[in-house]
Amino acid sequence: MLELDLFHFGDSGEHDSLSPFFWYEKTMCKRIVAQLIEEPLSLNKQQVEESPEMAPLKQVLAKMVHVGLLKLIDQVYYLDFPFFIEEDKVVLDKLSIHVADELTGYLLKKKEDLLKPLMSIESSKNFPLERLAYHVIGGNLFDDWALDWLHEHEMIALEKTQPNGRAYLLVGYEQSPVMEDLSKGLLLSFNNATGTHMVFSSFGDADGDRKDLYRLLRLYSQGKTENQAFKGLESIFEDWSHEKAHKVIHTSEHLILEAYYDRLHVNDMTEDKIEAFELMKRVGYLKEAETGKIDLAVPLFFEEELEACKESYKPLFESFVPFMKQILKTHEKELENLSAKKHHIDTKDIANELWHQVFGRINENLVKEGVFETPEKRPDEGRYLQAIYVLTK
Repeated sequence: MLELDLFHFGDSGEHDSLSPFFWYEKTMCKRIVAQLIEEPLSLNKQQVEESPEMAPLKQVLAKMVHVGLLKLIDQVYYLDFPFFIEEDKVVLDKLSIHVADELTGYLLKKKEDLLKPLMSIESSKNFPLERLAYHVIGGNLFDDWALDWLHEHEMIALEKTQPNGRAYLLVGYEQSPVMEDLSKGLLLSFNNATGTHMVFSSFGDADGDRKDLYRLLRLYSQGKTENQAFKGLESIFEDWSHEKAHKVIHTSEHLILEAYYDRLHVNDMTEDKIEAFELMKRVGYLKEAETGKIDLAVPLFFEEELEACKESYKPLFESFVPFMKQILKTHEKELENLSAKKHHIDTKDIANELWHQVFGRINENLVKEGVFETPEKRPDEGRYLQAIYVLTK
């Protein structure tokens, strides 16, 4: 049976009955998706309404429509998200490699212009520009600001409001070795755990399960506390609750700033701070020096610093937009042959994922060229680097 790896852009919410991931975990839903990939499902309305045997299927189909997995058009069920299977790979590779190589060449010529804004970032005193470039250009520019700019040019969709009221865009890749380099192997994936005043971030590929704060909190919300990620943290999570989570993350944010301003030593910490420090150390955001001094293990970015970078980078990006528009126009017929188009998926939804393929390849190129720091592969976790973003609004 053909199965998909599902990803999302936007906020898919809790892992509950309103989540597409909750439903796609069910074998019956996977079978329905696999069948629809082969051929959209047409049901006789009278037969469905009159046959008791059809009632469970009708309920599941309705749930899948509600979470954005399916849509119903003229009594025919289609998939309601972009998806890519092995037969689509030739077109995806052709488009993404062409654009990525052209844009990489352009960016290398503008290397000084790219790195110059990073020199004004305070963390450049403690981390090399290649590390800052990895996060700010590879992550923030390509996977945030550029999406907004492409959306302004009406080239891509960002997200859509689903029938369940949540706003996100799904994308699926066939589970196969042939597709893994597209779905999991490229540097294009953010994990963000948002606190009150900070975002605890990691950015990299999806070829494993990261031991970062986002995943730890996600596992807990799913009741998977037996996972190895919790080993050594049992005392923190044994009485975990929404209130305690807020308290620990809030304390962690204070520790981050104290470490940033060189005001934190292990001997000066209260019990609450020690608990928060153990968590932050475990997920890779803080570290302890031999002297007992607590230091940041990752770059810290302030919102105003990123806004200055964004303003500098927009003219560079805008100058390349006409080329990307021309590429899409030139390959319009090939795009129409993608499997997702048989399900009436909007080209702008598909273009969102095409851009991710493009910038994922650009990031790989810029790592090879030494413009970005190399994220080392961690056993069972994949490749990623972490950072912290301070929210001022």
